[in-house]
Amino acid sequence: MVDSDTRLGDFHDTDADLFGGDGNHLIRVSSLVGALRRRKRVWLASGLAGLLAALAFFLVRGPQYSATTTVLLRRATINPQDPARAMETDVQLARSRTVAGRAVSQLQLTETARQFQAEYQATASTNDVLELTVRASTAAEAEHHANVLANAFLDFRGQSVQRETQVEIAALQQQSNTLQDQVRPLDDQINVATLEAGSTSAPSANNSLGDLLARRSQVNGQIATVEQRISDVTADSATVVQNTRVVDPALASHTSTSRAFIIDVVAGVLGGLAIGAGWVVVSEVVSNRVRRREDVTAALDAPVVVSVGALDGTRRGRRGLGLPGGRRSTTGQLLASAGAQSHDVAKVARHLREVLATTQSPTPALVVVSVGSDAAAGLAAASTVQGLLGDGNDVLAIDLSATSALARRFGAADNSVSKVEQPACDGTLWVVSRALAVDSTIDEWLQMHNLRDETEAVVVLATLDPAEGAGYLAALATTAVAVVTTGQSTSATLRATGQMLRAAGVRLDSAVLIGADPDDESFGVPAPAAVRPPAWA
Repeated sequence: MVDSDTRLGDFHDTDADLFGGDGNHLIRVSSLVGALRRRKRVWLASGLAGLLAALAFFLVRGPQYSATTTVLLRRATINPQDPARAMETDVQLARSRTVAGRAVSQLQLTETARQFQAEYQATASTNDVLELTVRASTAAEAEHHANVLANAFLDFRGQSVQRETQVEIAALQQQSNTLQDQVRPLDDQINVATLEAGSTSAPSANNSLGDLLARRSQVNGQIATVEQRISDVTADSATVVQNTRVVDPALASHTSTSRAFIIDVVAGVLGGLAIGAGWVVVSEVVSNRVRRREDVTAALDAPVVVSVGALDGTRRGRRGLGLPGGRRSTTGQLLASAGAQSHDVAKVARHLREVLATTQSPTPALVVVSVGSDAAAGLAAASTVQGLLGDGNDVLAIDLSATSALARRFGAADNSVSKVEQPACDGTLWVVSRALAVDSTIDEWLQMHNLRDETEAVVVLATLDPAEGAGYLAALATTAVAVVTTGQSTSATLRATGQMLRAAGVRLDSAVLIGADPDDESFGVPAPAAVRPPAWA
């Protein structure tokens, strides 16, 4: 047997900050992968939901047809624009809510313009050719919608060109009127200068007349230029509108049903898986639950000596605490199944018996503290008791857990003390339920019934509450082992558990981690002070 002075559990002076004492550590890719593996049911269920949603969408939508029409766009030559930017503008016009609204109005549809926008696409084949593709439930409907949409776009674009032309012509006409206003005063001045030149032979009069004539000629030339510009702009606008037309009327094409089905299914499954996996990853990132050995060690200030997978009969979904299917175990059934217990259960029970053997009290006594799962801790304590009974020891089992997990495993009634017959063992088992156990005079009660003197080992299962502390445990045992279930407790809970035990004078020997993550590479045993490197001091 290992001496208590050299047990790993004696290294309680470990600095919790060495391991991130609050349990918060950097998120590692391995931890996220482990979370996805543990909670694969979540993202698989989400993927299944996405699949069902995709199937429902496919069935409701039905077969899809599309029709494409080609439109040739002419550009202005008087005020040319960059062809690529001009085509980009036309694509946006075709996708505008105004064009969609006009098409909806002409088609007399019940849907909104925004809904109709989702049913068609505008694609630039070249800088002068635009393709409009419309989806519908029938081929005839798709062709009709595409033709109406093309006409609505051409009408809107033609009106836009005409409005721009009208604005430019108005500006040019204003410029022409201004020049006309300059001609009339010049005509009057020329008339006066002509009379003066006829009545006198002074050279200055002839020079003045010449200047006025030259100026009027210049203004008339500007007027002619503006009038020509108006004519050219008007003709160019008419050419743009007339030559912008539909080249190919709409022609429907049936979309492959199998292809559409595959696309919908793949999109639904991938979307569902992404949502489920994202939920798992985000939950793992924001969770403050403790899973890693080094975090448990740091919070409890006690080494994790044993770590195993999920124990049989303690997984979620079991209604009871005993045999599979939720049935309560009888003593005979429990003993008969002792040989069939998993290797992990035997491993935990062996560690608890080793700690029990090192206790210093006249009667070996051990407190098994449940942290996270009474079912797991109860199974560990019950397996320890079974081993002691099998060796012929008289055992006192005291259940202080919140769910009577230990008492129920032996078929003991709640709120009672029971002597459980063990026909297959030489040892005698006494089980004290929690109603009597929570009594502050429990030690006196045990002495009165001579249970301590009649038993050779005491195993206590306890669930601690910070509101009550752990003072009542000191009268039962001086050593404890915490049975921690992975992912069921925060670092604050673990830290409070260790503090309550030490405040009560109960030595926390070590911890057992149930449901350990196979990807956890941390080490849950702090190095003793004698072999720590200087940086740890």
